[in-house]
Amino acid sequence: MLRFTEDVTRVLTEFVNDPDQPRYGYDLVQATGVDRGRLYAMLKRLEKAGVIEPEPEPANDPPTLGTPTNGKAGGWPARRLLRLTPAGLALARFEVAAARQEQNPDSDVITT
Repeated sequence: MLRFTEDVTRVLTEFVNDPDQPRYGYDLVQATGVDRGRLYAMLKRLEKAGVIEPEPEPANDPPTLGTPTNGKAGGWPARRLLRLTPAGLALARFEVAAARQEQNPDSDVITT
């Protein structure tokens, strides 16, 4: 069973803020402040639960960040892009809205 901790909610919020934009690990680390090791373990759990799914990075898109890591001149390994599944989007919107309501219980309106 997936636990919706504060870190999970932060990550899901990043996906919900722009659900059409695939995300990758480094991007999520920078946006959420979640420790890299914890983040990648969390992403595996979210993928296993069917909340997110991988999307291959287009081969013709050059990387925007990082340095060569595969020992080849100018060669970067493909990033593993992730996006919410349709069911994951509905679940993420619900969980993010619930977390916002919990943080601001005086609010009458839940927004996402």
